[in-house]
Amino acid sequence: MCKNYIDFINKEFKKCSAEEIEIGKTAEFHIKRGRKSLSEIKKELLNCNSLKVANKEKISGETRYTLYFIYTRRKGTRYTITFRGEKIRLITTIPLGKKSIQKAEKKLKKTFKKTNPFNLK
Repeated sequence: MCKNYIDFINKEFKKCSAEEIEIGKTAEFHIKRGRKSLSEIKKELLNCNSLKVANKEKISGETRYTLYFIYTRRKGTRYTITFRGEKIRLITTIPLGKKSIQKAEKKLKKTFKKTNPFNLK
């Protein structure tokens, strides 16, 4: 059974400040794609208020965490991060709509053995 890494992510983010989050792609990419400023993205990552699921994956020889921030049934954001030394590297930002949230929830139900990962119902 896969493990939800929310507690691990919360603990790691409590140790960090906004200056310790580095951006993988250009700032304009994250601002345009996420429809938020970099300071808002960093603040949201550090607070973890809307974090519902954190999934761990091995990609390209490094450990990446996919974080699902779900605000309502119709809005959310998916961030992919990795830890490099003492810094957190933001790799990608993807806004989620209603259909994307439903697809992610369906996929994650299989991953987390038939549980309701987003607790939306």
